[in-house]
Amino acid sequence: SFVLCPLSFVLCPLSFVLRPSSNMQPFKNKTVVITGAARGLGAALCHRFGKAGAYIVGCDINREGLTALSEELTQLGIQHYTQICDITSAKNVQDFFSAIKANGRGIDVLINNAGITNIKLFEDNSNEEIMQVMDVNFRGAVFATREAYADIVANKGHFIAISSVAGFAPLYGRTAYAASKHALLGFFETLRTELAEKDVHVLVVCPGFIDTPIRAKTQDKSTYKSASPAHIAELIFKATLQRKPMLITGIGKLSFFVKRFFPRLYERLMIKKMRNSVPKST
Repeated sequence: SFVLCPLSFVLCPLSFVLRPSSNMQPFKNKTVVITGAARGLGAALCHRFGKAGAYIVGCDINREGLTALSEELTQLGIQHYTQICDITSAKNVQDFFSAIKANGRGIDVLINNAGITNIKLFEDNSNEEIMQVMDVNFRGAVFATREAYADIVANKGHFIAISSVAGFAPLYGRTAYAASKHALLGFFETLRTELAEKDVHVLVVCPGFIDTPIRAKTQDKSTYKSASPAHIAELIFKATLQRKPMLITGIGKLSFFVKRFFPRLYERLMIKKMRNSVPKST
C-alpha cells in the first residue's frame, strides 16, 4: 500500500483532468429526430438533447405548438428543423424523412414519442377509436423506424421508444392504449435483438404518469403523482448516454415488481385505484 500511495497522488489529478465535464455536449452535431415534439415530453426532449449539442428535428400535427417550440429553441440557440407530419400516414412520414436527408442530415437518434391516450371501457369504445390509438402509438413508430433505420444502423445510433406502464401491465379502462403500448414494447425489444450485433442501442421507456397537456385534456382523474416532462426527459437523456435497454420511472417501478411477482394483488390494487378515473358510460 505504501508503494501504491505515491502513484495514487499522480493518478488522482490525472483522473480529475480526464473526467468528462458536465458542460460537455455528448450529442454535438448529432441529428436527433423526435416525433410528437410540439409539447409535453416531446418538447422537453427537444430542449434536453438540444442542450447537449444535438441538431433537433421535430415533427407533430400541432402547427401552433411547433411554432412555439421553434421560437423557444431559437432563443436558446439550439439548431433545429420542424415540420408538420401525420405519423399515421406512411407517405407523410416518408416525406418528412426525405426532407431531413435533403438538408444533408444523417440521423443518429430517433425518439418515437408521438402518442395519444384513450380512457374508456372496451364496451364504450368503437373499433375506429381503438384503431386510431394503434395507428398513432404503434404504426406511426414503425413507419418512422423504417425511414430512419439505414442511417441509425450506419451511425451505430439510438432508437428510443416511449411506451408506458401500460406496456407491461394492465390499466383499467385503457384497453386500446395498453394494446398499443404492449405492441410498442414487443416491437422494440425484439428489434434490439436483431440489432445487437450491429452495435445499435434500443431503449424502451416505460414512464409512470407524466404531467402533460394530454393528461389534462382527457381529464385523467387517477390520483397517482405525475412527474414533470423535464424530469422524465433528463432520465431518458441519461439512459441514452448509458445505453440502457429499458427505463422505468415513478410508479412504474412498483407496478413492474408487483405485477411480475404478485399479479393478482396488482390487479386488485390497480382496479381499486383506477376505476374512478374512467368516465362513466351514458
